[in-house]
Amino acid sequence: MRIVDAARARSLPPTALRLLTLSVLLVVLLVPHLAIAADFGARVPGQHVYDRAGILTASEVADLERRAVAVESAGAPTVIYLRLQNASAAGTQNDAANLMSAWDLQSAPGARDGLVIFLNLNPTDPRHGQVAIYVGERLKNGNLPQYEINRIVNQVILPPLRQGQLAGGIGAGLDAASHSLIAGPTPPPPPSVFQRFARWIAAGPFSLVNVVSVIVAALAVAVAVRAFRAGPRRRGTVAPTTVPPGSRPPAEVGALVRGRVGLAQVEGTILDLARRGALDVEPAGERRIRLRLVDGNVVETGYERATWEMLSGAADRDGIVNSDAFRRLAGKWSAVQDSLRTDLERQGLFDPAVGRRRRTVFEAGSVALAVGLGVFVFCAIGTQPYGAIGGSLLLGAGTIGLVLGALIPDTTDAGESEAGPWRDYEAGIKAARGDRAAVLDLDQVVPYAAALGVVGSLDRRLREASAAGYAPTWLGHALSGNWDGGFYPYWVAFHGTVAPVSGGGASAGGAAAGGAGASGSF
Repeated sequence: MRIVDAARARSLPPTALRLLTLSVLLVVLLVPHLAIAADFGARVPGQHVYDRAGILTASEVADLERRAVAVESAGAPTVIYLRLQNASAAGTQNDAANLMSAWDLQSAPGARDGLVIFLNLNPTDPRHGQVAIYVGERLKNGNLPQYEINRIVNQVILPPLRQGQLAGGIGAGLDAASHSLIAGPTPPPPPSVFQRFARWIAAGPFSLVNVVSVIVAALAVAVAVRAFRAGPRRRGTVAPTTVPPGSRPPAEVGALVRGRVGLAQVEGTILDLARRGALDVEPAGERRIRLRLVDGNVVETGYERATWEMLSGAADRDGIVNSDAFRRLAGKWSAVQDSLRTDLERQGLFDPAVGRRRRTVFEAGSVALAVGLGVFVFCAIGTQPYGAIGGSLLLGAGTIGLVLGALIPDTTDAGESEAGPWRDYEAGIKAARGDRAAVLDLDQVVPYAAALGVVGSLDRRLREASAAGYAPTWLGHALSGNWDGGFYPYWVAFHGTVAPVSGGGASAGGAAAGGAGASGSF
């Protein structure tokens, strides 16, 4: 369906297309932030206290306004926001950051010196809920560092709040923030036993943690590389061609060239069965298709039988697999994939023991990742930034291990030897995208291109062939020469159904970027 939409988009005038694209981008970028601003309402110039819960008295609001002005005079534009809403402590801190971003709470663009006190109150018991402070990056790096924010929340604001004194807790927090901004933060707490231990083994670039991390990372990479190199050597492309180098079925070709079995080989198998007369792909409404099972005697190999059984199980009494039934098969083709893998193992082209070698690489990478994350957590708690050197090396080694594990093919030496000439064929199909002079037999090439996962290279040729009246045998024979409006929209529907494509919220930015906060329950 996406290909059809893209084709329609290309028919728009270039100026209109550019305007449409720009409009979509603006909506994607601005709507989340507009939604956030709408949630909080509008900011009123000169107002600091926003009691959306309606729980503070007029005198309490006036007192908090006075104290907020003192904080603002000390260098931090300030907002106090209360509302009735169930939320977690972490969610309330995120709300504070989003409010700062939505209202651009800072003294000047890029200053990042705002301060928000945010309360989410329990709608059924508004004297209890969650509170958070969030400050801009300049304050975090100045007189309101993280430990000072934690102290204000935990030791100044929360005790009165837990006694039901909402205005008293908020006011005490404002006074404490104002004092810290003017006189500086309280001395940091003395390091704990854990922090002293972390300093002992993780301080400096050549710390024990970093030395051990280098050793573990090197071992993990060595194990991963050794297991990866133990596999067959893959031959690259020699001479691209548009002539198949043999008669091996499309699904086997796709699996050998890719080095593993995937959904592309299922699609190639169905198209090959249609080309050979086992089934027909038919229109079933606008951009909808159905499959008609015609002749099961055409089915040969084990994975073809598994495909036929899947389709037969979804068919009605007349052998029709309607559009919805065919769509429900998506993601359920594992039996076909397993059967294809077994067939290739039986031929000596796939290694049945490759899982053990791949598992060794994955385990080496996973160990490095786990240790690297542990190093980061340990050094973060112990406030030892140099530990990030060792942690980064371990994470890099772990990533290398996982990537190498994913790249290990299932093929044997014989499988790689068989795949070599077919890689030339794959390269020829890809090259034909930009070479209009290249001669391609679409009846022959499409099942192979689908099984290889490169059918997108033929898209332009397929659209042109559809417009010219071409009737593809790989969609069956019943409607040969009788595709009303061309076969292309139905091909797109089929292609998107066998292997559907699956496709994330707004985060605080602007005035809130790089800030810090703390929160708690009362």
